[in-house]
Amino acid sequence: MSASPQDEPLAGSAGAHASAVFAWLLEANARAILDGAPLLTPAGASFLRQLIVMAAVGVSSVLEPETMVDRALPHSDASERRLWLGGVLLKEFRQPAPRQTAILDAFQARSWAYGHVSNPLPQGPGESEEEARQRLHDAIKNLNRGLPAGTIRFRGDGGLGVWWSYSESAGELRLRD
Repeated sequence: MSASPQDEPLAGSAGAHASAVFAWLLEANARAILDGAPLLTPAGASFLRQLIVMAAVGVSSVLEPETMVDRALPHSDASERRLWLGGVLLKEFRQPAPRQTAILDAFQARSWAYGHVSNPLPQGPGESEEEARQRLHDAIKNLNRGLPAGTIRFRGDGGLGVWWSYSESAGELRLRD
């Protein structure tokens, strides 16, 4: 028995359209918060962010909101050089790590709502494409180093960008590796 489009609301072009609408709503909410009149509750905003991530990584069915809103989104603090998952400190950079923090800054700029960012480490002068890809690969490897099991992981996509997802061992929704 095949699923109807209504059964898989985040599938295909419908998912892309829904993600664009969700992102617009999150941006409108962010502007409204600045005016002191948010459009969404924090749980509602979290739910929309997670739907965007699910659509971006190809998860086609929606979980019940109650199972999603408890899952915190990562956030990074550039001034303190820290990566958080909800109230849990995942990583603290005691020394400057400009490549790793550039990746975190790219995700933070998009409020972690999307599971993917384009490569935030531009190819340097005199650097080959292969060297640039290797530099991104090394930054992702170092970013994953020391992250607690069951939290989040980062992965590359051939030098074009970076994906983040909840760790498979988190025991919850499995996002494609």
